[in-house]
Amino acid sequence: MVRDTLRQRTVWRGLSDVPADWPSCAVTIGVFDGVHRGHAWLIENTLRAAAESGLPTVLVTFDPHPARVLGLPRDTSALSSIERRADIARELGVDRVCVLPFTPELARMSPAEFVENCTPAAWWSAPTSPSGIAAPVTSTRCGTSVHATASAPAACT
Repeated sequence: MVRDTLRQRTVWRGLSDVPADWPSCAVTIGVFDGVHRGHAWLIENTLRAAAESGLPTVLVTFDPHPARVLGLPRDTSALSSIERRADIARELGVDRVCVLPFTPELARMSPAEFVENCTPAAWWSAPTSPSGIAAPVTSTRCGTSVHATASAPAACT
């Protein structure tokens, strides 16, 4: 029963909520607070790659805002709640949203370490279409090349 509930849930709060049998998927990662045109571009490219590969899509976002955790001198008041971000992502066609807690430890990870430690291996078990995709990251855990859409550094999101 719990597994069926998690499978139907469209917002996963942490990796423990991701069903163990969730398949390979196209993933886009960022804060996505407000989902402006740049965010929409990232999501559209992820959706295009997913459609070309026959994969579901997952939007990974963070809470709290990375700038708040890093102590950056900027306004980190939320433009939209996690629930609103998930609603917008669904309206754009994203299948699931995964909210990861942003911590100082996560901030210190390299992209490859993030893939290794903060995403289920099954997400990366099949190659995705290269259409509109850049900045490959190699994951040694699953031995495949992970392709991610390049985005602005955390300080700029």
